[in-house]
Amino acid sequence: MPEIKPIKLSQSRLSTFIECPRCFWMDMHGKLPPTSPLPGILNRMDAIMKGYYDNYRNRLPPTLKGKVHGKLVNSKICEMLRNKIRFEDKKLNAILSGKFDDCLVDSRGRYIPIDNKTAKPNEEWKAAYQLQLDVYTLLLQLNNFKTAGYGYLAYYMAEKGDPVKGVIFKTEIVKLKTNPARALRVFREAVKLSRNLQAAFSNLINNNHGKKTFHKRGSKSHR
Repeated sequence: MPEIKPIKLSQSRLSTFIECPRCFWMDMHGKLPPTSPLPGILNRMDAIMKGYYDNYRNRLPPTLKGKVHGKLVNSKICEMLRNKIRFEDKKLNAILSGKFDDCLVDSRGRYIPIDNKTAKPNEEWKAAYQLQLDVYTLLLQLNNFKTAGYGYLAYYMAEKGDPVKGVIFKTEIVKLKTNPARALRVFREAVKLSRNLQAAFSNLINNNHGKKTFHKRGSKSHR
């Protein structure tokens, strides 16, 4: 009997699962067209912000000082978190992974995920960002890191400037309480759906036709 390969899910795929179960199922089964790549300027901004943080390991950069608790983790831990931290659920034969922007550690040795955003805070994306921090907290816990129960979104918004002299950014920090138990539940439900182990999920997809109405139980956790 051939070996069954584990299902591999990322934080972004779990967001798709919550937003549109039909889209998630089609994506997992190769029935969706490939997504468009992110604009190059966003990828470049991501690299610039990570490089900026790297200059302040074991302390805080000016954009975060006085706005968050703790200090940036050391280079070794940061590299591990950025290069995909993972958890394997052997019972479900599934793997959950994530790639952090960065992480803080406070004076009590608790780890706090922080994710950078290059836009203004937006209610439309709040659920996805909440799940992102939930998943990161879960991955930290499952890899034996003590967590603080919350994370940060760091919004960097361009205000003025020019391409030659540089651009001035306004920084806004949003602190969110995290719910790793919810993230684990969503992960397990997504695995079951992708394998078609629960007919109820398939029926739900057919009835909803991809509407963003699934998982109301989980959405209450961050209101």
